[in-house]
Amino acid sequence: MKELIKKYFIPHEGNDYKPHFFRERAVAGFAAFLLFIFALTFVYSNVVLGNYNFLAQVLPPALVGFANTDRTSNSLPELKVNPLLVLAAKYKADDMAAKSYFAHISPEGLSPWFWFGKAGYSFSYAGENLAVDFSESADVNTAWMNSAGHRANLLNKNFTEIGIATAKGFYQGRETTFVVQLFGTPLPVFVAPPKTPVAAPVPTATKPPPKPTAVSKVAVETETKAPAQVAGEDVQVIAQNTGENSLYMEVKKAEAYKILSSPNESLAYLYMILGALVGLALIVMIVVEIKYQHPRHILYGLLLLVLIGGLIYLNLNLLSTNVLII
Repeated sequence: MKELIKKYFIPHEGNDYKPHFFRERAVAGFAAFLLFIFALTFVYSNVVLGNYNFLAQVLPPALVGFANTDRTSNSLPELKVNPLLVLAAKYKADDMAAKSYFAHISPEGLSPWFWFGKAGYSFSYAGENLAVDFSESADVNTAWMNSAGHRANLLNKNFTEIGIATAKGFYQGRETTFVVQLFGTPLPVFVAPPKTPVAAPVPTATKPPPKPTAVSKVAVETETKAPAQVAGEDVQVIAQNTGENSLYMEVKKAEAYKILSSPNESLAYLYMILGALVGLALIVMIVVEIKYQHPRHILYGLLLLVLIGGLIYLNLNLLSTNVLII
């Protein structure tokens, strides 16, 4: 690996002070790779991600992950997904898609709280964020966080649960996907205190009990030994470890959904990393062995940086859409 790095990135006598990374074949191959992943991401965004079933699968977990990232960044506890809130969000999303409206109040005058009740979710606190006309989950979350009202919902300390759903339909004459994000805190469940048991009368012994035999004494000692308590502690530790592993897997799953539902943003970060790599290699080529300069190879490096910058611009400004939120 050390020799490979030296050959491709560091000018020295062995490579004629021309790092192989900036030679014609390597530059052409790297440029082709940049264009290939750009085309691949474009196809993924417009074909794979545009498929409703796939979008419905990856978008809600991604938005939950974004919401919890924003909350933890602001020292707030994460929200738990409640199936009833998911159902309520699905009811609202399906209603907007079926009737081609985008509003908190339906054409019939139904408020957001109607869908909570229809799903059987009783709440002490509740909120709703809506979005439409988007290409990436990251765009949706960014739009919400840039809006004071939607941000207040995402960072509301009174909310403890979340539910998100999508539906595909038509709005203003074009096909689009509606997304509904619901927040809630369930009403506390009242549990009646247990009745005080009435003490049973103490029976009066009519004759003294027989003395225990040696066999019964051994049996009593066997039943009261400590290993049962140790076993209970082992089970508790196993349960705790299982919970930690489950939490770890959920976090990893959320991160994967973020990438899958935001390919353009992920590609932009990849381009920035590759651009930093090209820039660092260019600096090394110019600074190390400064007396041996090859303008043509320096130009190749600069052209790669221009290509990466152009692809980032196209990715973020031409392929992304404006998100409508309310």
